[in-house]
Amino acid sequence: MAGIIQEVEKGSSADKAGLKAGDIVKSVNDTELRDVLDWMIATSEKKFKVTYIRDGKENTVSLKKSIYEPVGVSFENPIFDRIKICQNRCDFCFVDQDPRDVRKTMQIKDDDYRLSFLFGNFITLTNLTEEDWERIEKQRLTPLYVSVHATEPEVRESLMNNKKAGNILENIKRLVELDVSLHVQIVLCPGINDGEHLKKTLTDLEAFYPNIESIACVPVGLTKYHAQNRVRSFTVEEMKDVMEIANKFMRGFKKRHNVDNFLYLADEFFIKTGTEIPKTKYYGDFPQLENGIGMMRLFLTSFMKGKKYISKELPNKRNVSIITGCLTYDYMKKIAEFFDDTKNLELRVHKAESVFWGSSVDVCGLMTGTDILHVIENEDVFNEVIIPSHCLKDGKYFLDGMSLDELQEKTKKHIITVSNEFKDLRKAIEG
Repeated sequence: MAGIIQEVEKGSSADKAGLKAGDIVKSVNDTELRDVLDWMIATSEKKFKVTYIRDGKENTVSLKKSIYEPVGVSFENPIFDRIKICQNRCDFCFVDQDPRDVRKTMQIKDDDYRLSFLFGNFITLTNLTEEDWERIEKQRLTPLYVSVHATEPEVRESLMNNKKAGNILENIKRLVELDVSLHVQIVLCPGINDGEHLKKTLTDLEAFYPNIESIACVPVGLTKYHAQNRVRSFTVEEMKDVMEIANKFMRGFKKRHNVDNFLYLADEFFIKTGTEIPKTKYYGDFPQLENGIGMMRLFLTSFMKGKKYISKELPNKRNVSIITGCLTYDYMKKIAEFFDDTKNLELRVHKAESVFWGSSVDVCGLMTGTDILHVIENEDVFNEVIIPSHCLKDGKYFLDGMSLDELQEKTKKHIITVSNEFKDLRKAIEG
């Protein structure tokens, strides 16, 4: 077990000790490392020794730093041993709906509690060993992010196609006894775990508040590669039913706990039913933002604050295109209208229907290079093209494996990536 150094910060203690990118770290003070968690704990002392391999030769160096000073090392992969792979075969698993040419990291069905702690990846708790439980307790790995599906064992096991999925409530109880905080996701499938099943799940999970800090309800996402089985997408009316259940539950929850924020609905529920996006208060401290919940509210809020800074006239002529997903297209069109009076600017908004995944996938975070390329090849797109940065990994690669550089080479367009902040979008538009 060893970690490959990706980058060493200049001037850091690691840099001063002579560590370099490409070095293979084996141990710290003779303790073998399984992942970056072991590395962070082992290097928290003021003095320690690092054993590494460079050019096939083993070396050991001593490092000195203050107790809170970072070592200055990043690794190519946070997991040095094998990633824990999901043992389930969920009907709606997005990985199982991928084409073969998807980005390699998208082909990994991880179910690893370490990635849950480090990055907020959702896990099912079905593959934890006693050693894992002991480590969660010993290293205080909290919070963790858990995908529940349903609390009724028969519903959960059916959705996961795993008779050993077990009683999720027993595992949650065990985590609570270890004083682990949890954020829960429920992927809802119409006619399977919604309706009365959802009511039961929410009631069961409430018993573990406040250790369960938040619950998110997310509608199932299906690609064109999805196997033809019982799982299907929600209708608008079915989404409204889910929203009614959620609102009724939260009214009762607030009376029982005097707390406003616990259960959150994915942005899709509001957009697809034509319901106004909730105000900022609804999302609290945005505990499930990495799950995409509340991103539209943050963007709209930043727009309301920043629209007064829209220029009335640009010093030079600019022609700019924005490419966005189907879900956010109408919102982006309305925002673009605020630039109509800006002199020397022509702005167009283009809808990227998913050629890669299929038309049912409509969030801009899942836009691929293939989808954007299709828009540019088939519509009158300007040379300056703006896309959201969150559809890229590390600012470089789309989910289909195409790189940003490759897309620019194919299209001969200048493609600008922007964050979810309106000020970044405005600056990209105005140049």
